[in-house]
Amino acid sequence: MAETDITGAFGSVKSEKSYLNARLDVQSARTKLFNANKELILAQRAFAGVSSTDTVNYQKAADAVKSAQAAVDDARTEVGRVESIARTDYKKAKSKIDIKKDKAESEKIQDRLDNLNIQLQRAVDSGQSTAAINAEINDLTDKKNKTGKYAPAKEQTGTVVDQEKQTGTNLRNYSKEVQDAGTFIYGKNEQGIRDISRLLKDAKFYNGPITDKPNNLLVEAYIAALRDNKVTSTYKGADVPFGEYIADRIRFVQETGTGAAKPTAGMSFSSESQAAAKIETIFKTELGRMPTPAEVEKYTKRLMKEERKPSSFQKYETEVIGGVKVRKVIEGLDKDQFLTGLVRKLPEYDKRKAETRSLTIQSLQGVANSNGVTLSPQQLEQYALDVQNGKDVKVIQNQIRTLAGLGMPENVRKLLGEGVDLDTIYSPYKQAMASILEINPNTITLTDPTLRSAIGQQGEVSLYDFQRQLRKDSRWQYTNNAREEVSTAALQVLRDFGFQG
Repeated sequence: MAETDITGAFGSVKSEKSYLNARLDVQSARTKLFNANKELILAQRAFAGVSSTDTVNYQKAADAVKSAQAAVDDARTEVGRVESIARTDYKKAKSKIDIKKDKAESEKIQDRLDNLNIQLQRAVDSGQSTAAINAEINDLTDKKNKTGKYAPAKEQTGTVVDQEKQTGTNLRNYSKEVQDAGTFIYGKNEQGIRDISRLLKDAKFYNGPITDKPNNLLVEAYIAALRDNKVTSTYKGADVPFGEYIADRIRFVQETGTGAAKPTAGMSFSSESQAAAKIETIFKTELGRMPTPAEVEKYTKRLMKEERKPSSFQKYETEVIGGVKVRKVIEGLDKDQFLTGLVRKLPEYDKRKAETRSLTIQSLQGVANSNGVTLSPQQLEQYALDVQNGKDVKVIQNQIRTLAGLGMPENVRKLLGEGVDLDTIYSPYKQAMASILEINPNTITLTDPTLRSAIGQQGEVSLYDFQRQLRKDSRWQYTNNAREEVSTAALQVLRDFGFQG
């Protein structure tokens, strides 16, 4: 969109936000980011559903997630770039209109002052009172002096806005600016110090009074702002002029109600991309899903606001920068803990935790049943709590199998240690027992003494010997197998004596 078009349409735009929303290039970039996030969520869900043993499809799904994440990163960068251009266009257009209004107001005041000066001379010549005229002249003079606030800053004023001229595709030398921060602040004139303190105070980097005298707290605030400016520029992939950055920061403070932050020299706040990455990780860990774009925006604002609270700053050490001693944060807000706490307050988390707890208990009960181990409800609850607190469920499952292996031969204990359940080990004996005694195999439990007799401390009974033992069981004589075997034997006797053909 050309600058002339922006200027011509500017009268219908009430705010920068509405202007950005009306820009087609911004809308297009935001839509691409939304769609990229949606594709990433779908890719991650597909990846979660592929078994790691399916190596071909597992790798394809992993590559799809990687490709989708790269698309999201590219889309985020593009949104930052397009919005930065749009904001610059907005400021240029608004500045032109404001300067034009400012100039018209100044000219109007000057015309009135010229008329008042003529009236004053006439009053003096005629001996009339000049008090009212002088009062109006003084008021208008003060008003005129306050105009011109939208005019471009002059280099000789030495204010922070001068740094808006430091633009380019490469990032500025922020390290050099930080090192020279003390010299920069202490080298400003009174007006420059007053402007700097006002801007940094409005941006919530500076907690002291607006002053025309340099001080160390102001140096700390300036360094903190420079470092945050660097984070923003790095995220957007282009140098954000300091004046533009401070203006955006002040607007952010006003929109979010961010509390005042104690300036520091050793701490940089999270950028939008860094916050989004943390939020996505914690949502995946705690809720098993990716956050929506609206959730990312919501929790990003919450994190950025919390980072800048005085209570989030904990320990400091001093550092000499540019010949000035400043405080440096060596420990700040635990961002992961803060975001995890917010996510765990969601009803969805409680529901998932309850479902996970129930599935854990079912899983452990299943392993216990498959190994002939009886667990009390209290034991199951404690095991589920251990898993919830971070213990690997496989460790508990192996503990159950270890209990099941007590009194078993070494080769059986080895199988149990490899994750094979006792139910699987006894399976051939259980099938033989079900077949010969003609009973439902599902009714044969691992506590059945006949089944357990197949394996003892001395080793396993062969399947043939076990089948012979089963025919000595009192239950066998009532089976169809037994009756058929007796009938066959009797028939053979009759044949042997010539009674049957």
